[in-house]
Amino acid sequence: MQRKLAIGLTVFFVFIAAILLWLARDNGGDTSTTSAIKPAVSDLPTQQDVAAAIEKSKTETRFKTGREGMPKSLSDTDVDGSLEVDANTF
Repeated sequence: MQRKLAIGLTVFFVFIAAILLWLARDNGGDTSTTSAIKPAVSDLPTQQDVAAAIEKSKTETRFKTGREGMPKSLSDTDVDGSLEVDANTF
């Protein structure tokens, strides 16, 4: 019984070692999948694009709060933000 257990454990550990070696193998000469992709330099914006973006940012609101489209009835409404403690809390 002990001999069968020892053989079984040995086969198991050899199997695990084989799997780990297979996962950690080096691809060797296959460099097509590991080569880094370099971005093209021609994708940079031109001076005209930068100038147009700067002018556009000056004319439009940079920060929008979501309150710009509110009706006049809600435009001056303030919430005090106080919380009431309920008597049923812990």
